[in-house]
Amino acid sequence: MHQQQLRSRAEIRLWAVINEAALLCPVGGRKTLDGQVRALLEVARLPNTTIQVLPIRQARVSPECPSFSYMLFSEPGIDPVVSVDLLRSGVLVEKRSEVETYLEALEVFSISAADPRRSEQILHDLL
Repeated sequence: MHQQQLRSRAEIRLWAVINEAALLCPVGGRKTLDGQVRALLEVARLPNTTIQVLPIRQARVSPECPSFSYMLFSEPGIDPVVSVDLLRSGVLVEKRSEVETYLEALEVFSISAADPRRSEQILHDLL
C-alpha cells in the first residue's frame, strides 16, 4: 500500500504486526533497512495506521508461518480475504474457514506484540 493512499483516504486503515526478526535482516544493506524503518515510523504517525512490532522474545511464530495480509473490506457483501506471501509468488485465500485461521493467528500476534508506542521505540532503536 502506498503511503500517499494512507494519507489521502481516511477509509483505508492499516494495522501491521511485524516480526522483529524481519527488521533485523538488512536485505539490501544497512542504508535500505534504515530507509524502510524510517518509512514505518512515518506511517506509524498517521491517524489511520497501527504499527506493532512482535519482539523476538515474544514471537510464537512457527518458521512455517508465512507473511500474510488480512484484508477486511467496508463494502457490504465482500468477505475478508488473506494474501499469503510466498518466495516467488503469493496465494489469495478466500475460503471462510481458512481466512478465520489467519484471523486467529493475527489476533494472537497482535496481543503478543508490543503496543504501538513501544513499537515505535523499538523501530527508533533500530536506527
